Amino acid sequence: MKSTFKRVLLAIAAAAVIGFGFTGCQQEAETEYVDNYILVLPIESTDSLIGSWSVTYPDTGYGAYKEQYNISTTTFDNNNGDGSGSYYAGNELCVLKLSETEGYIYVKYTRSMNADWSYSETAPDVGKWYAIHYEDLTASTIKIAGAYKATGKTSAETLAEAIQEFTVANGYFDTHSSLTK
Repeated sequence: MKSTFKRVLLAIAAAAVIGFGFTGCQQEAETEYVDNYILVLPIESTDSLIGSWSVTYPDTGYGAYKEQYNISTTTFDNNNGDGSGSYYAGNELCVLKLSETEGYIYVKYTRSMNADWSYSETAPDVGKWYAIHYEDLTASTIKIAGAYKATGKTSAETLAEAIQEFTVANGYFDTHSSLTK
């Protein structure tokens, strides 16, 4: 009888420990859903971004310099405005509008910089994504900056990576050019 009593007592103790383990330590499951949507859209033909934007800098001892950006619904081009070729260019344009006057334009490089500072359609970044930040957009003026940071990336493998990496908050887009249409 002594051994039966010990077995029953041991079984009750084991059941109590196991029961406590399943009930005493359980916490209500908390599920929090956070929906973060970033709406990146194609540039429409009626968008104020469309056009040829330029500025001419005066001669400061090195000659006058023209900076030009051409934006269409499907292509982007940055050049010196004299028809001698583009610096960098891209297609598959889309835009992330932060407001009516500010946002990011994302392009897939079709022309970019080589290691020797020349530009070509076979440069290492061709086929990758790049970003341009714009602000103070009106019907005839805009401020534009290409993504640049001394220790930053020059391109991204995917559009999602470009959206994540190339931001003002991440230290890109320090210097904007003031252009007119």
